[in-house]
Amino acid sequence: MNLTNEHKFYIILSAFLLIMVAKKAVQLPMSHDEVKTIDMTSRPIMELFNYKDPIPSSQILNTLMLKAMINFFGDHPSSNRLPNVLSFILYAIFTIKLSFRLYSQSWVRMTFVLILFTHLFALDFFSVTQGYGMSLALQMASLYHMATWLDNRKPSSLAWTLGFLFIGVIASFTLLNFYLPMIGMIMLIIFLQPKVVEKSRQFSIVTGISIFLGLICFLPFKGMIASSQLSYQGSNSFLQETVKPMLIATRFGAEYFGWTNERVATYLGIAIIVLIAGLVFHRKIHRRYIMYIMISFLPLSILYNLLQHYFFQVPFPNPRAALCLLPLVAICCGYGLLAMYQHKKTLGLAMCIATSSLVIQHYVRAFNIKTTFEWYFDANTFDVLHDLDEIIAQDNLPKPIKLNCHWILQPSLAYHIKKKYADKITLVDFHNDIQPDSDAMFYYTQSDEMERLLPRFNIYKEYNWRSRFLMRAK
Repeated sequence: MNLTNEHKFYIILSAFLLIMVAKKAVQLPMSHDEVKTIDMTSRPIMELFNYKDPIPSSQILNTLMLKAMINFFGDHPSSNRLPNVLSFILYAIFTIKLSFRLYSQSWVRMTFVLILFTHLFALDFFSVTQGYGMSLALQMASLYHMATWLDNRKPSSLAWTLGFLFIGVIASFTLLNFYLPMIGMIMLIIFLQPKVVEKSRQFSIVTGISIFLGLICFLPFKGMIASSQLSYQGSNSFLQETVKPMLIATRFGAEYFGWTNERVATYLGIAIIVLIAGLVFHRKIHRRYIMYIMISFLPLSILYNLLQHYFFQVPFPNPRAALCLLPLVAICCGYGLLAMYQHKKTLGLAMCIATSSLVIQHYVRAFNIKTTFEWYFDANTFDVLHDLDEIIAQDNLPKPIKLNCHWILQPSLAYHIKKKYADKITLVDFHNDIQPDSDAMFYYTQSDEMERLLPRFNIYKEYNWRSRFLMRAK
């Protein structure tokens, strides 16, 4: 295979991002939710599918792979996160392959790839033991095979489409927000096909995979509804609960001229609308049928979420649950750019360069190897434990010292204390309430609890611009 300069660029870019994802996976403390997932791996395999626990796993594939890593390598943060890091390779391969399948212009392909490759919120999930990144990678593989099936209508391509999507749902049930609209579209396309024999075979593939998936999902979903897990998502409006938080997550905390999150979300939303609006020039696009199908997945997924909310009271997805919408938005933006490019080359080229430059500079400015957007509160776990270790040595304190903490910080601290500091630090058991009368020598907390602890504890050290504090008993 002769590699073009464009292919070489994508290979180098993918390798660089893989290194950054892996480096982050090595340097990040284990987060609150990751520790809970690790705890689940002690269960028998069948309980991951048929949960007796009131809180079932919605990320079965991730938990199974994590269980395998722990059994093979032992419980180590780097090996625990290995399946998720490696899933970035799948994500990169099929993002690039999909760009070549959909877009005929190299500048448009590059912009599409950069939009997805530099989205820091999405990249976070390839560095942690959660199923969302894995699910996103499998969704990209499914979308590629979907575009292929629209080209050749072979049952094998349809099987690959649904196979990857099936595994993606097992990786994270949140992908059902895309799976069900996609199944509806596929069924409609098959129904409109003229060949009766092909209809029968393809209907069998769709129904067989969907029934099997339904059987796997039924009991965990029943458990999630019974334990009110869906209540952690929102019910105000799709715009307020999904779109706006996702745009804020896309910002990833980067500072822009002192703008508020609301202002950044507004401008980013307008920019996306402008890119998609380029579709008004779509008349020159070849294979418009494929374009119509591929861009339809975004409005269909949004419509599905609205209908399930208003008819079945299912809350609107939060940003991590809405990650499956990211490739759909990128596909629409790519087609908008392609339409502009083919309508007027200078316009399309200018928009591609502007968009690519914006997402690259944002990645460079916002990337933070020490924290994630979702579990930002665990960013200083290593710092706190290192500082405590130094205090113990400098002040010759009797070991083990007693440490209390804010409830949200406890799982990460407990995990790393057990790994490295068990002989030096004793952590108070998990509790949801603040304990201002605690007999602990140290208390690690967040700003919302700090004032109530001041009568008994002094601030010893501040972290992350006074958002978290290590306090010492008076």
